[in-house]
Amino acid sequence: MMSTEIATPVERFAGAAERFCAWVDAVPPARGDDLANLCQLLADLVAAGCGLGWSEGEPAEFGCKPFELERARERAAALPFRYYSEIFNNLVVPAEEPVTGNLVDDVADMYGEIAPGLVLYRAGKREEAADHWRFWFASHWGEHATSALRAVWSFLAERDGAPREPTEEP
Repeated sequence: MMSTEIATPVERFAGAAERFCAWVDAVPPARGDDLANLCQLLADLVAAGCGLGWSEGEPAEFGCKPFELERARERAAALPFRYYSEIFNNLVVPAEEPVTGNLVDDVADMYGEIAPGLVLYRAGKREEAADHWRFWFASHWGEHATSALRAVWSFLAERDGAPREPTEEP
């Protein structure tokens, strides 16, 4: 019988963060796009972020270097779209006026707030990493991730032949 260990929420998030940061650091594919891969990475990050809990910790006192954020911007700029419609507060009914979201900024902001936690995690500072990720997920990058996820999902659904029907207002 094989023994399996159950990953803690911090370990699950670290795994999702590693995969996302590896995606940012990778060279975009030569043919086509990898939006489906980004969609999965975003979904994994949001799910793992929710698993960390919602209490806001304290952020680490450092961030990514500018060249690292530029690499994230370059990686996202290779995707087949950049701008999308966004509503900041979905709980406001009737809906507030939409604004323009930016997938490049979403990816860069997420990377700039997730990658520093990996530095802490790799240094064995798991609680500090968890506090860092928890704080930035609740206060900033979680909004970028959920907005980007919705935009990427919408693009994939339209592109791959799943047209969406308009619905009536409630």
